Amino acid sequence: MKKETLIGIMAGIALGIMVTLTGGLFLYFQISQDSSPFITETPAEQPEESIYKEEPFLQPTQEEPVEEEPQATEQMVPQPITLGMSLEEVERFMGLPTEMVKSEYGFHWYLYTGDYHHYLQLGVLNHQVIAFYTNSAEYLWEEALMGMTKTQARQRYGTPETYIQKGNTRYFFPSPEEADRFLQAGEYLILFYDQHDSHQIHGVMKITEAVEKSLPGFHGTLSDPVRDGHEKQIFHLNNAFRANHGLPPYTWHEGAASAARKHSQDMAANRYFSHTSRQGTDPGDRLTREGVTWQMYGENIAQGPNAIFANNGWINSLGHRQNMLGDTTHLGVGSAFVINSGEGMYHTQKFVTPR
Repeated sequence: MKKETLIGIMAGIALGIMVTLTGGLFLYFQISQDSSPFITETPAEQPEESIYKEEPFLQPTQEEPVEEEPQATEQMVPQPITLGMSLEEVERFMGLPTEMVKSEYGFHWYLYTGDYHHYLQLGVLNHQVIAFYTNSAEYLWEEALMGMTKTQARQRYGTPETYIQKGNTRYFFPSPEEADRFLQAGEYLILFYDQHDSHQIHGVMKITEAVEKSLPGFHGTLSDPVRDGHEKQIFHLNNAFRANHGLPPYTWHEGAASAARKHSQDMAANRYFSHTSRQGTDPGDRLTREGVTWQMYGENIAQGPNAIFANNGWINSLGHRQNMLGDTTHLGVGSAFVINSGEGMYHTQKFVTPR
């Protein structure tokens, strides 16, 4: 008798905290669901302690050859993207990407970040487009998709997929409220919804069935280059979300990124998920240790998913969302993983307005 293994995958856990210090008065705002943002504002010299809850997930690294990054050129006019397009064809109307990062699938993401209103990630393998993600209708073969509601999408595309089968193992998809997957003619169409905006589609991803099924396990092959890629994607995805809401992009902050990565590494190594470390340090303490002086700071954390799904989870959690659309000016991102743990990535976003 043929046997099957059924694996249920957690949606990934997310937490965020927001804290404000004004004139010595410590105001602590805590919003929880599967979330909790952390933000702090202060003229004081040192952030005061703040406490919040937990969520675990991460992975270490292995060295991989780094491909030569393309030199960015001015982006051209957006045109619809289809899987199977040659890289040369894309570059004729898009120009070269601003960044190129390694994915957990083994292919590279080509990131087009020149205009966050038209953000685009192209998955490229053997000089061919085998995946893409965008927040812009201008790249879609069907522009009406962006802004369509979940109900309308399901009426159009039918019943979404609930699992993917690899050999004798079924991997069940998480977060049915936040994203739907439809399998059409050898391609997965993944629609990302915004529960706080009438369940409208805010992001669209396509990937070939063959590539999706080639992903080892549920989280793929994790390594240092893949971790670095997640950090860059999360930064750009956050800025694309801000652009869609009429807000200016965050500026990268290296000190905040260092604090974020060290916290992700600590959560991964010690198997916990919280804004407060096992040693009792909080988000403000971590910034101070990196020499960052601040007027306001915030922190979001997530465990398990890749950058695109972590971003979507934060968008759909009110506390995290408020940090993402907040008044801080800079952002640093740090991710980590535990080799062969099957846990996926730990991600930390640190928002800060430096003094």
